[in-house]
Amino acid sequence: MTLAPLDRVCYGPVRSRRPGASLGINLLPSGMKICNMNCAYCQYGWTLGAIGYRGHDVEWPTPQRVATAAADRLQRAAASGEIVDRITIAGHGEPTLHPDFEEIAERLCAVRDRIAPTIPVAILSNSTTCLYDDVRSGLHRLDERCMKLDGGDPFTLPPSTAVDCRSMSSSTDSRSCGR
Repeated sequence: MTLAPLDRVCYGPVRSRRPGASLGINLLPSGMKICNMNCAYCQYGWTLGAIGYRGHDVEWPTPQRVATAAADRLQRAAASGEIVDRITIAGHGEPTLHPDFEEIAERLCAVRDRIAPTIPVAILSNSTTCLYDDVRSGLHRLDERCMKLDGGDPFTLPPSTAVDCRSMSSSTDSRSCGR
């Protein structure tokens, strides 16, 4: 079943056996799936007009809006005794396509440090933007990076990503995967 794109920055916590209760952070525009891949298994359906750039032509949530939404939600959770095991940047598309990803990663970690310093900040990413210096810098700030690469060679990776597979693999292995 295809889910509708989210209309807010924070959602959940989403419960899962492995990561526990994860507070989701959606960096993508309200109600719009933005991704540079078109994965058959995506719970948000097909990507219409897949983009191969880090778009500036749509209304992205500002870094301040993301930080404020996360702070408000974490404070509500703390006040009510709600358990949050991690903060996960995910949403309905590829979060690192946000043009201010590095600043958002920095602000989210600062919010976490102030309100819930023991909770890790994680990301779910398709790895296609990890060659950008600012994305690598933002990823480096996070505690956990769940990076995937569906097409592991130039024949199966969509041409729209215009990324060299060996360089991408090297970049995720040495600079952004794991803890």
